Amino acid sequence: MYDICGMRSDGKVVNCASGSPAVKESSPASNSFLVGCPACLRNFLNLFCELSCSPNQSLFINVTSVSQVKSNSTVDGIDFYITDDFGEGLYESCKDVKFGTMNTRAMEFIGAGAKNFKEWFAFIGRREPNNMPGSPYTIQLPVQLSW
Repeated sequence: MYDICGMRSDGKVVNCASGSPAVKESSPASNSFLVGCPACLRNFLNLFCELSCSPNQSLFINVTSVSQVKSNSTVDGIDFYITDDFGEGLYESCKDVKFGTMNTRAMEFIGAGAKNFKEWFAFIGRREPNNMPGSPYTIQLPVQLSW
């Protein structure tokens, strides 16, 4: 997938289904719920950077469904292949981060209170209906085989 080539009826942008190489993102991103822990923030942003614009995306992402938005084929679902070690490491780096202004764990906001990385990724990857915050397409984490 690459670039933005359409909008759903609720205004959420959707990516194009494409096999072209990715381009490095030039604008920095931030997440106010995670700024208290640089390791968690870096890992979380890296996850979405790799998901969105890695030049090696075809090695760990498979577009599983597409939709038409106007005349463009847009991504509607993907399989995102990660190892359990990666998922567990990311979760461990973020699970106890506090969101200071609410005096609660950040995971309550960014993971719906997930107790492990699989619950967290299920929340992150759930396609939300129109006019709701969240993913504009389904992100599945297939079971990984040990090599």
